[in-house]
Amino acid sequence: MTQIEKNSPEAVGRIIALAMLADGRLANAELEAIDRHNIPAIAGLSRDALIQIIIDHCRELLEQGEGGRVRLLEPARLAPMLALVDDPAKQLLACRAIVVLSKADGKFSRAEQALLRLVLETWKLSLDQVSGG
Repeated sequence: MTQIEKNSPEAVGRIIALAMLADGRLANAELEAIDRHNIPAIAGLSRDALIQIIIDHCRELLEQGEGGRVRLLEPARLAPMLALVDDPAKQLLACRAIVVLSKADGKFSRAEQALLRLVLETWKLSLDQVSGG
């Protein structure tokens, strides 16, 4: 994994990239949602920087694939990325982006649900906290 500073916009961007790729494909609706909801700016990134983070993440996944298979949601793969974000405000921001992006294509897939569940458990957050309740 690329060296990323803890709680940096890039660390949050990696979590956003995970959300966009969790179901195994990058949907146009997800790209439209990052613009519509101003997700890059909220995360402290330019749109181009976020797109580059997504591209870099895809490259890393391809390099790490075993026999043509990539295990996107393997806890051992996700733990180091999630550990880079320990600021509660940034964790909430990332979780909210996961929800928005997961719903962007009209389907909240099992993989996206699994990612959200793992993130919530790891960061000890509830859906009520993420939804602002």
